[in-house]
Amino acid sequence: MAEPTDTDCKIDKYSSELGQKTFWDSTYKREIENFNINGYTDEIWFGKDSVKRMVDWICENITKLDSSIIDLGCGNGYTLLELRKKNFTNLHGVDYSQWAVDFAKKFAISNNFPDITYTVSDLTEKQADWEKFDIVLDKGTFDAISLCDENVQEKKLWYKNNVESMLKNDSLFIITSCNWTEEELVKFFGMSMYNQ
Repeated sequence: MAEPTDTDCKIDKYSSELGQKTFWDSTYKREIENFNINGYTDEIWFGKDSVKRMVDWICENITKLDSSIIDLGCGNGYTLLELRKKNFTNLHGVDYSQWAVDFAKKFAISNNFPDITYTVSDLTEKQADWEKFDIVLDKGTFDAISLCDENVQEKKLWYKNNVESMLKNDSLFIITSCNWTEEELVKFFGMSMYNQ
């Protein structure tokens, strides 16, 4: 892993419960319990408009419906579920919360899409070799990682290394952030960005 560089972003100096695994475990534990009682979910991280923009962009720009797509920090799997409803078939989600993954699987099955694959993995730690994907999605996960209260630079670098290991030469990395500017993301990830 590369040595930490000066990627000083205003949020690096602050921690939040959003950067803690215990927060996400309790959130998804509560959400799966509510789902078991009510049969629906209303927690959409960054909101449905953000998901719609991401899904619409993919639908307008990606014609190959079997493109391999992974959602990093997939949470309840809502983004992948929306892509599956648009007939994308090669969908994968990863989250470090077992509760999130359990809920995402249950949510997908309840919507008759048991073919979406979900895995528990902590993207802020060294991982074994990743499968390569055509599209890598991040909807606020890097933001949450940036709010960790300990080893934040190291966690961000492991996340970056894991993302890079998932990308092919012609892959797309689609990231939504409310805490980082486009310039900061370009500097940190070292990739050219297309801003819509």
